[in-house]
Amino acid sequence: MRSQSSSEAPQTIPGNNNTQQDVLGWPDAKDTAPTAALPVSESGTQSGSLVAQEAIEPVSPETTETMSIQVPAEYDFDSGEVIFEPTTVEKTPAVLGAVLATLFENESRNGTYNGYVFESVSIQNGVAQVNLSGSHFPVGDMSMMYFRQFIEAAVFQYEVNTVIVYVNGNLFDFCVDDMSGGENGCPDLPRYWITERS
Repeated sequence: MRSQSSSEAPQTIPGNNNTQQDVLGWPDAKDTAPTAALPVSESGTQSGSLVAQEAIEPVSPETTETMSIQVPAEYDFDSGEVIFEPTTVEKTPAVLGAVLATLFENESRNGTYNGYVFESVSIQNGVAQVNLSGSHFPVGDMSMMYFRQFIEAAVFQYEVNTVIVYVNGNLFDFCVDDMSGGENGCPDLPRYWITERS
């Protein structure tokens, strides 16, 4: 399964291009009311008794710092390995969260990946907890195999020994994808998504 190619262009946040100006002081309000602005000559200076304002350079747009992450993109059946694709994203300390968010964005159909939405991930004592929401809606016969391989490959890039996946606050049960009619023990014997690093 091939993911959509990712853009290498960094994200930017528009800056403020407005020219800054000093505030002109008016005479005391008790003596006279403010008058209209003085005319400006072609050279950019104001004529009259008020002091001319100096031209101020516009503020340069801010650029967002970026980083490169490795996102699962394909599964090689010959080697049994996941192929990663480098992707440039906005820099964040939550690197694994950025990887999973990008994976779901790349693989999503109608806003979900096999019916699921990535919510968050946390890592504690070598255990990664991936939190999803949604309901099961696979887009193909092998889609759940790719789904599992990609998520686990994304997580095990980092110093993680175990991945546990939750959906809507409950442990993800692969019995939701079981088509054996009970021959594999489902649903009486749940198949929770808890995977140890091999």
